[in-house]
Amino acid sequence: MPDEYEDFDAYDLTLTLIMENDKITEIRNITGNGWPDNDTYITRAAKGSSMYPGVVSQILEKNSIEGVDTVTRATCSSQSIIEACRQALEAARRR
Repeated sequence: MPDEYEDFDAYDLTLTLIMENDKITEIRNITGNGWPDNDTYITRAAKGSSMYPGVVSQILEKNSIEGVDTVTRATCSSQSIIEACRQALEAARRR
């Protein structure tokens, strides 16, 4: 999901979201295609940095995507991970 400045090209991001007893227990296999340096942003978004918690730990802690903060310098990748989780949760609700 490029930002409003379109600093990079759009790419596909996939992940595996594991739920048990209506609780998000794991988010793994986060990958994206496109430019090789996208991996750096995806990793930073998922795991965070010394100053910012990653979106994965926030989602697991809250058991929700609501109120999850993006990781600075990986904002678009953070938003993509949150959106992928939203889609996975929506798909799970339909089952």
